[in-house]
Amino acid sequence: MLFVASFARPRRKVNSGLTPNKAVAMLKLDKENMEEEELSTEVCNDITLGDIQLLAGVSINLPMVYIHHNEKLWGPKAKKFQPERFSNGILKATGGNMSFFSFGWGPHNCIGSNFAMMEAKVTLALILQRFSIELSPSYSHAPTIGDGALCPQFGAQLILHRL
Repeated sequence: MLFVASFARPRRKVNSGLTPNKAVAMLKLDKENMEEEELSTEVCNDITLGDIQLLAGVSINLPMVYIHHNEKLWGPKAKKFQPERFSNGILKATGGNMSFFSFGWGPHNCIGSNFAMMEAKVTLALILQRFSIELSPSYSHAPTIGDGALCPQFGAQLILHRL
């Protein structure tokens, strides 16, 4: 709820010079950081990595949650929803480590990542130009894993007020 009031006027700056566009990006990035998805690939040729031998055809799955929630990489608040960690960009948030896989990584990066981010920003901006949002008193915080993503077990009941 930190950014909601500032979206009614798109040119207005909020919280230490953040524009609403950047605030939405930070929210989206940290939401992606909380997700329980995984990267997967298949070994093309037999290879040895240290003491581990991987044979061609073997599938490798890397659950992102183990990296995104790793306190050694992200600090003591790794498991908390904290969008401001991305206020200076992904590189600063990760301390230069390759530890954020929001839309995949390298050659397997999602081709629609920029579109998805823009779509989220436009949709949220259109909603917040017409409504203010508050969390319903009946909301019960109970995150669960559903379809590979962290989501509210009982939904997120919101109250919209027309501006």
